[in-house]
Amino acid sequence: IVSRDWSSDVCSSDLFTREFSAALAALKVGPGIDQGNDLGAMVSVKERDKILELIDEAQGEGGDVVTLAQAPSTGAFIAPVCGSTARL
Repeated sequence: IVSRDWSSDVCSSDLFTREFSAALAALKVGPGIDQGNDLGAMVSVKERDKILELIDEAQGEGGDVVTLAQAPSTGAFIAPVCGSTARL
């Protein structure tokens, strides 16, 4: 969510950041066939790697990126992340 008036931007709100981060942290990542999971895998490892590169790029440009949940270490999974102060 971005607005031209940063003083009223909901994303700059500490309350929004806390609530959004808490919601992401509560997500369970794993195989889509398991009904207890909220998020499944990316379509492929190649796509996962592209997303991870974008996250690394945002960090390299000074963005703060925080991983908020756990994801399986094998497969095309990505844990939910929250980023801020990245260039738009």
